[in-house]
Amino acid sequence: HKKFLEILDYLRDDDLMVFNDTRVVATRLFGQKETGGKVEALLMKRHSACVWEAMVKPGRRVGVGSRLIFERGLRAEVVERTAEGGRILHFPDDPDPDEVIASVGAVPLPPYIHKRLEDPERYQTVYAVADGSAAAPTAGLHFTPALLKRIRARGIRTGDLSGIVTPLIRWPISELYLPGNDIALMSDWPAKIEAMAQRCLDEDVRMISGMPSWALVLFERVM
Repeated sequence: HKKFLEILDYLRDDDLMVFNDTRVVATRLFGQKETGGKVEALLMKRHSACVWEAMVKPGRRVGVGSRLIFERGLRAEVVERTAEGGRILHFPDDPDPDEVIASVGAVPLPPYIHKRLEDPERYQTVYAVADGSAAAPTAGLHFTPALLKRIRARGIRTGDLSGIVTPLIRWPISELYLPGNDIALMSDWPAKIEAMAQRCLDEDVRMISGMPSWALVLFERVM
């Protein structure tokens, strides 16, 4: 059996490799409802200084008007339910929500990782630079700095797309990029994908993707 480090055996010198350079942010909060009962919130998208769109668990027990209490006295009120089943949370500005979230927020891990990471960098790809994702683009976790160096030394070109990864992208592919649909929180992606796909067509090169399958479907639609 081949090992992933032998991927160079399958690459051509004129290939274009595309990576998702997004970084996972530590915005998973643990707490309880004001009326009792444990609750978990995963902050997904910031709407304003004190307002976040989030996924909450258990969702059926956290309705509009629910007041949530997290670590270090951080509080939030559910002010709206989104069409996708998320919640809009409003945080009072005292204590400073950014400061508290930065100190107590945990890296959201997939369900098959049961132990809390002492070093959050272990759940980042080596080429991650753009903050914003609630999950790592795990297709890229196999790459190492040494392997990327070998790839580039061959003259193989690389390109980056900052695609925010969220649990919502597990929706059916057909529902991800309908006009006006922002389910995956990546409204600028169609334009980026079109530009990257056009680059492949113009230069007559293969595109090798270190990205998940749903992103490849979007490339195929363009090409």
